[in-house]
Amino acid sequence: MMKFIKLTIVFTALHFFVNNANAQYRETFYTTLLNPFIANPAVAGTSGAPFAMFNARTLVGGASSSARTINFSVHTPLNNVPKYGNSSVGLKFISHNAGVFQTTNAEAAYSVKVDLSRDDHLSLGLSLGFIQTTLDKDLLSSNVNLADPNIDAPQLNQFLFTTGAGILYQNRNGLELYAASPMLVSVSEPLSAFALVGASYKLKLGGHSSTNYLKPVINFYNFTNTQKVIDGLLGMYFNDAFKIQLGYRSSGAAVAGLGFNINSFLVAYNYFHFTGEFTRFAPAQNEIAIAFKFKPQRKSGRRGDANYW
Repeated sequence: MMKFIKLTIVFTALHFFVNNANAQYRETFYTTLLNPFIANPAVAGTSGAPFAMFNARTLVGGASSSARTINFSVHTPLNNVPKYGNSSVGLKFISHNAGVFQTTNAEAAYSVKVDLSRDDHLSLGLSLGFIQTTLDKDLLSSNVNLADPNIDAPQLNQFLFTTGAGILYQNRNGLELYAASPMLVSVSEPLSAFALVGASYKLKLGGHSSTNYLKPVINFYNFTNTQKVIDGLLGMYFNDAFKIQLGYRSSGAAVAGLGFNINSFLVAYNYFHFTGEFTRFAPAQNEIAIAFKFKPQRKSGRRGDANYW
C-alpha cells in the first residue's frame, strides 16, 4: 500500500510539473542575450547574409544537475530569389534538459521587411513548428516501476504544434525597437501572454563614420508564472571586432560579457552573477555563443545587428 502511495505521489508531482512548470521553463528559453532570433522571428535576415549560431546556457552555473538549454539557429535573406528580395527565412532548434524531462523545440521562420522610408525599416516575422516534452526514464529513481503504464501517460509526454510572432523596427541612426511573442500559440493550450519587448540605440564615438560606439539596451520579459523581469545593459563596441557588455537583470543578476568578431567568425560569452537569495544555492549562470556570418552574394539593404554578439 505504501509503495502505491509513493508512486501516486511521484506521478502526481510529475503531472503538476509538466502542466504548471513547463510553461515557466519554456519562457526562460527566450531570455538569451546572445541570440535574439530565438525569441523573435522578425530578426531573420537582419545580418544581411546567411548567419548560423550555436549557443548554450546553464541556468545554474556550478551545479552539475542544472537545467541546460542548447540552441542552434540559421537564417538568411532571400536576396537572389525573384519577388522575395525583402523576405528572409530561418530555422531554430532548442534543446532543454530539466531534471527528468527533455524538451525539444524546432521551428521554421519567415520574415518580411517593409521600407517605411529611406531610413526606417520594419520587419514582421512568424515562426511555426513543434515542441515535444518527454520523460527520460533513465533518470528516474530505482524505486519507480518502469513497467507502470502511467510513465507513458500523455500528461508526461507531450507533443504540440506551436507558433510565434515578432516585429522589429530599425532606424538608420541606430535606434531599434522590437517585440515578440515566441510561444504565442501551442495547439490545445490557451494563448500565451509571455512576451519580450525591448529597445536599443547606437551612440557613435568619434564621429558619424566611427565604428566605435556605445549601445544601451533595455529588455522587458512579461513572464506569466513568475515576476516580470527587466534587463538594463550597456555594450561598448570597438571597430565591430571587440565588445564589452555590462548590465543588470532585475531578477537578481549582474551581467558581464565579452565578444570577438574575427573575419565573420564570432565568439561571445556572458556571465550572470546572482546577487539575491539564489546565491545560497549557486553563484552564477553562464552563456556562450559561436557564430559565423557568410559572405553576402549582393547587398541586401538590411542593416547588420551587433546584438548577435
